[in-house]
Amino acid sequence: MFSETTYQPTSSRNLPAAAAAEPVDADAALLRGLLANDPSAWRTFNTRYARLVYSCISRVMARFSTVTSGDDVREVYATLCVQLLANDKKKLRSFEASRGTKLGSWLGMLAVHAAYDHLRAVRRTPLYGSLIEAESMCAENPVLSSSP
Repeated sequence: MFSETTYQPTSSRNLPAAAAAEPVDADAALLRGLLANDPSAWRTFNTRYARLVYSCISRVMARFSTVTSGDDVREVYATLCVQLLANDKKKLRSFEASRGTKLGSWLGMLAVHAAYDHLRAVRRTPLYGSLIEAESMCAENPVLSSSP
């Protein structure tokens, strides 16, 4: 049935130095491929991190569901992707693994910041009513509908 051994979580402290450095090397190799415009690196990036980024954005947007929709989540994701590519991939080039941050953690942070940036932009955008509402307001108030 079940074996007698219990689950023992592994941590980077218990792993050999080469095994602990493996994710960092994989992130560095992926980043080099992204900066070199390697199509397979972009596919790997999307496969590995799209779910994480969508999750981070969705968590922020869910807190403000009265003013956001699913389209906003996709818009924030697209905006983040454009930001990563803008100015000769300046944001991607700014990632430094030597600071002790994993690429996934860094991307999650960028996703959360992009979501809050979007929410600030939504807050600054004035509310617009429909044309029908404007016409009905003018019809109800003859002062607004009369011309000088």
